[in-house]
Amino acid sequence: MLRPPKACAVVALTMAILLGTPAAAQNGPVRHALLIGIDRYASQPEGVQTLRYARKDAEALESILKQQQYETVTLVNEDAERDKIVRELGRYQAIVRPEDSFLLYFAGHGVLSERMNKNTYWLTYDAQLGLLDVGGIRLNHLLDYINDIPARKKLLILDHCHSGSVVTNLEGNDVSRARSGLGSLRAVRSLFPMDTFSRNVEEVADGLVVLGAAREEAYEFEDLGHGLFTYLLIEAMTTDKYDIDGNANLDVDELRRVVRDHVKNFAASKGASQEAIEMVRGTNLNWEIASITGTTAQIEADAERISDLVVDLEARDAIKFNAKIACMNAIYEWAEAKKRHQAAPPVASDIVDELRKLASLGANVSDAVKGQTIEATLRRLGRL
Repeated sequence: MLRPPKACAVVALTMAILLGTPAAAQNGPVRHALLIGIDRYASQPEGVQTLRYARKDAEALESILKQQQYETVTLVNEDAERDKIVRELGRYQAIVRPEDSFLLYFAGHGVLSERMNKNTYWLTYDAQLGLLDVGGIRLNHLLDYINDIPARKKLLILDHCHSGSVVTNLEGNDVSRARSGLGSLRAVRSLFPMDTFSRNVEEVADGLVVLGAAREEAYEFEDLGHGLFTYLLIEAMTTDKYDIDGNANLDVDELRRVVRDHVKNFAASKGASQEAIEMVRGTNLNWEIASITGTTAQIEADAERISDLVVDLEARDAIKFNAKIACMNAIYEWAEAKKRHQAAPPVASDIVDELRKLASLGANVSDAVKGQTIEATLRRLGRL
């Protein structure tokens, strides 16, 4: 067997770095996130409204979580069929480790089957109100899937209405902005069965936090461009407004405070009534969800971390002086734009993103390969 020249092996390794390191190859804990957003349905059951922002909500959270080094999978509209969702949950059962964390987000319709079995369901893309066990996912079954995922830190975020009770041919109220399922088998307002769901949560192993948008209707507003609940989640992840301890990180306890203290008041300011729910299973759940990307402290911390990498590589002769200067200039451009809440120059952003990847690899990759990757990136982007 012919062996590739050494130079080719270096190029292959460099390309692997540029394309990212698979989660399984990482030594430290991995953050996993499955995000689901459904605006419309395959058969669009009569009376089930098309939502405006469920898909956008899921994709917006995906963008934020990717910046936080989450390994994300996003299923929206036709990709969010029942089988695909269940298949992904099964995959996580196989790949997630106890030291990892797992976040599951769903935006769409939810209903209670009053006429059949008193169970609450997600409406997946292929769901029909008359065949909920075929195309929908029971929430207690969902918790079983989550329970089988080995991570000791799990967060379930449900931005859907729990108020729809499926009955036969009853008139519904005007829910033009609500995330509740309605149809010829109609859903009428009723409180989410907290007692039943709480018992289901109690059967899950320690380490689960459940945050739900509402006990009744969950609203979306055009001026927000999001569901109200997810708008507040995004605000918490990208500003220091809810950073109680001032450490530029958003942890579970701070996120729970957003749900507990702010959803109701914010909804009231929009002329709506929405009261969120939260449930906790276990102890020691005050773990970090995200670094708050919008704060000056976090921007400066990121800039310092990757600047240290560049300085160290130049000191060890892994990159030339002019490459160090090019990197430092890019870091400065990126940081100054971010502090002004402006988009950073694309070239500077690309360089910073590459330096972040390399910094996250630590000692798993040699200085020589890191240096070659940096200089190749600078040449590709016209900075060297």
